[in-house]
Amino acid sequence: MIQSDIIILKSSWDGLAIKYAYPVKPPVCSSNTLIVSLAILQMGVTTSIPTECFANLEQFESNWLRDVQQKPLLDYLQIALSLLRFEQIIDQKILCLHRKLILKIQITDPSILHLTHLLRAEMETPRFLSQQFVSSIITTLLIHSWQQL
Repeated sequence: MIQSDIIILKSSWDGLAIKYAYPVKPPVCSSNTLIVSLAILQMGVTTSIPTECFANLEQFESNWLRDVQQKPLLDYLQIALSLLRFEQIIDQKILCLHRKLILKIQITDPSILHLTHLLRAEMETPRFLSQQFVSSIITTLLIHSWQQL
């Protein structure tokens, strides 16, 4: 069970599943850190990439919730998507496995943090016309996260 001092927003569209967790009461001394967890899931047939390289959604979700509960003063973003959708967003094929298909990174870049706060605001008060804006934010976050590896 999630602690009552943590809010988790959920949203999904275009093959993406997004969760954003943050404390109800912001900490007195903000750490200006966001923990991003990204999982690329196997959906459909993929060639040349072994099944064990893909995220196990149940384990991924369990680990994410554990992190949220252990350090509730941070903001957490979870993104889960298919390999095909990921390749469409980053505009390149994953031809080798030198990068993990499950990752967790800390983001401290003020510009990227600002984008995540905009994403959170859009998730809190969804508007029909904002889907393209949210997709642009997610694209930027995915590319930034992928380049941090």
